[in-house]
This record gives sequence, structure tokens and C-alpha cells, in this order.
Amino acid sequence: ALEMSRFTEGAFDPTIGPLVNRFGFGPIHGASARPEDLSVSASGLRKRTAGLTLDLCGIAKGYALDRIIDGLPSVGVETALVELGGEVRTLGRHPDGRAWQVGIERPDAALGRMAHIVAPGKMALATSGTGRQYVRLGQGGVSHLINPRTARPIDAVPASVSVLAESAMRADGLATALMVMGMERGAAFAETNAIPALFVRLDTDGSDEIMTGGFDAYVIA
Repeated sequence: ALEMSRFTEGAFDPTIGPLVNRFGFGPIHGASARPEDLSVSASGLRKRTAGLTLDLCGIAKGYALDRIIDGLPSVGVETALVELGGEVRTLGRHPDGRAWQVGIERPDAALGRMAHIVAPGKMALATSGTGRQYVRLGQGGVSHLINPRTARPIDAVPASVSVLAESAMRADGLATALMVMGMERGAAFAETNAIPALFVRLDTDGSDEIMTGGFDAYVIA
């Protein structure tokens, strides 16, 4: 988590649990912190002050998914598609013999409406967005995704970022960070760092979409 924070220049921040809770999206209480207030070594995790917290929600599902997929062959499972709250990894091929296919929902969470269908192969796929967890306020809303720079929720306009990576944990963290960065800055960061990502944003002017890092090579529909 701390490595992801450094890589994304603070867009991914595992210390903002209390801030997320303040806006009504999480149960984590504690003192405000910065990633540099935490250090990890072979002897464990050390906090600069006792009240600091570490919120691993941004990568925990991805980590759990990696452990599940890595453990399946040892119990005789050679083909599977596993999804954990927006993170997907596959093993082997579909029972029909074709590659596994995964649908990426439109960010407005319209049931059954897909933005794209992708064939991730051995890559993990993670999607982060504002379509499901937000509070509507008048014409706008408050998202569950917090920008650490502003200490405020990001715009709740329907938007999502889907990321392909070698591990679900990395894809999970990157999807969160790129959502926090926003479409233009996030797409520039993803392109510079060769991150396969799909950015989708829906607003009153229509739909905007950007693919980076060769993501289009995985799209089949």
C-alpha cells in the first residue's frame, strides 16, 4: 500500500480511513495521517503516533483475489473466473474452450448495460467508479472516493476506470488512484507508465472514453 502511494504520488493513500468515515463511507476511526507517518520493516509496521490508522480497503480485495487464484490449482481447480467486488481474475479457459470474457459495466450502473467486453487472459482486471457508492445531493453528489490532496470526495459524476495488471492487488490500487487523479491527469499518468486502462465518464454532454497502455488489445466488444 505504501509503495502504491509513492508510485501514484499520493493519489492512493492508505491512511485516509478516518476521512472516508467522516463523509459516511467507512467505519475507520483514528487520527489524520500521511503515508510517511507509517514505516514497514521486517519487524513489523511502525506508526509515528499511536492513533494513526491503516486502511487497506483499496487493495485488500485484490490481494484476496490473488490468493484465491494462486491456491486453486493445489485443490484441483484448473479453470475458473473469480470476481470480488469489481476485481476479476481468471484461470485456464472457459468450459466451452474459448477465452474467458468479462463485461465492464457502464459507470452509471445501468443493469445489464456494458461499456465493453474484454478478454483479460492472464491479466487481472479491476474497476473503480462512482456509479454505486455515492450520496446524491441536489443535482450533484458525494463520492466514496476521497482525493487526499483536497481532503474532499471526488466528483460523483458517473465515471469509472478499469485497469489490467499482473496482479489483482496492483490493478485494484491503480484503479483507485487513477479515479482520484481524474480523467485527464489519470490518463496521462497511465500512458506515461504504460498502464493498460479504460477511462469512461458520462455527463450531460455525452460520454467520453480514453484507453491507454494497450488496453484496446484486450477489448473484444
